[in-house]
Amino acid sequence: MELAATRIAVDLRTPTVAIDRRIYGHFLEEIGRMVSGGLFPEKGSTAPLMREVGYRQDVWEACRDLSPVLLRWPGGCFADVYRWRDGVGVHRERSYPNRFWGHRFGPAWGPAVHNELGTDEFLGLCRDWDCEPYFCANAGTGDAEEAAAWVEYVNRHATGHDPSLPRCRLWSIGNEQFGWWEVGHTTARDYARRYLRYRAAMRAVDPTIETVLNGNDDLRSRWNTRVLELTAGEAEYLSIHSYQPQDYRLSHIFTAPPPTVASWYSALSIGETVLAKLEHHEQTVRRVAGRAIPLAVDEWNLWWNFAQAIRPRACLRDSLGAATILMTFQRRADLVRIANLSSLVNLISPPILTDRDRVARTSMFHVFKLFTTHALSRRVASRVVHGPSYSAARLKGIRPVERAPLVSVSATASDDGQRVAVFLLNRHHELPVRLELDYQGAAPAGDAALHFVTGATMMAENLPGRIEQIETGSRAIDRGRAQELELPPRTLAVLTHAVA
Repeated sequence: MELAATRIAVDLRTPTVAIDRRIYGHFLEEIGRMVSGGLFPEKGSTAPLMREVGYRQDVWEACRDLSPVLLRWPGGCFADVYRWRDGVGVHRERSYPNRFWGHRFGPAWGPAVHNELGTDEFLGLCRDWDCEPYFCANAGTGDAEEAAAWVEYVNRHATGHDPSLPRCRLWSIGNEQFGWWEVGHTTARDYARRYLRYRAAMRAVDPTIETVLNGNDDLRSRWNTRVLELTAGEAEYLSIHSYQPQDYRLSHIFTAPPPTVASWYSALSIGETVLAKLEHHEQTVRRVAGRAIPLAVDEWNLWWNFAQAIRPRACLRDSLGAATILMTFQRRADLVRIANLSSLVNLISPPILTDRDRVARTSMFHVFKLFTTHALSRRVASRVVHGPSYSAARLKGIRPVERAPLVSVSATASDDGQRVAVFLLNRHHELPVRLELDYQGAAPAGDAALHFVTGATMMAENLPGRIEQIETGSRAIDRGRAQELELPPRTLAVLTHAVA
């Protein structure tokens, strides 16, 4: 069987939109094995260490090679129990019970926090990995004065002591205060008043910082409306946490979809579900605030069940599903300015996965690397004109789709318009697609290159100490062939070239 050709229009005549590179961000938190057992070795590990701080060298290098753009820390839920003074200075508290679990279940619950990663170490990672720091202030057990003192420490004391450390201009005030599970859970109006106290105190120290307001991704909730009614003039960003497929019924939170063709197509439709939610929040903001407030999707991933918090896995299906979300962020670059995949190491579907001694760069690593390496600075109008389509049924919280294009496209261009990078996803589970690219307003100039991520099966994955199942590569394309391509099945690719 051969599929009909897919014709794609890339319109270089229309105005472009700036893409904030912070949409390619990541997230670190003191939950699970992200820090202890991830960045730092667990007991008995033979992994090589870096002398200065004691990071696992293989994990540190994998994080650096991923080229993270923005890194959010120390949470997440853990941020609302984190006392930043515990992690700085000569009197640092080196080990204590995990206060997040202890608050709910008593001090004996949860692994101890060894506090290897404090403020100075985090800023050092951001400097060494060339990424922007993003702090989340404690709005659970902390107060506005403590948060303001942290701003003072981060942007004056730490950088004054070591000028090579980056300043931090982005601060979230609390995390998920709408949720019953959160330390500091409260009503929308009480959180709004708390947010305003924190913001005033923190900006009194440094008026250049930008603050992120907690939003709720639940379309049935009135949290966003009530919070924005009091704070709309005092927020640079509204935070949305988008874990898909977001179905928390007891019958579903302990199950994962079977590795079937049906679940493959549903997972690769997830970008449409995220887009619908983002546009719902956009309408709420405009209605209540009377203006546009950019969204910070500062936690997101495909999270099928709770077991992934303990046994994280990143297969090709889920990573290509994540690619549809990244392409959605690109296409709505006017709305989404910040995004952080949860999480960088050892949680849910991570880019980097470790066991005691070894590390794997997962399919999620290679998908993100494709974006951070090749995505350009401006969104270009692009669409599928015609071609084969597919349909997918509802899967948990993922919306069904009917006769959607089999190929997904998102085009980006350089600021000067001289280069183009076109992201292309062939969703078909077993057949290649022929692509015909119709450039309007320019034409390919010079040789092109196609960079890709694929796998031999829908559930292919890279695991520590196992043979890698994810294939990556690049191939040159002659100038005359840049507008006619064949894309293998199960493949995300980016076509890069100059235009004239």
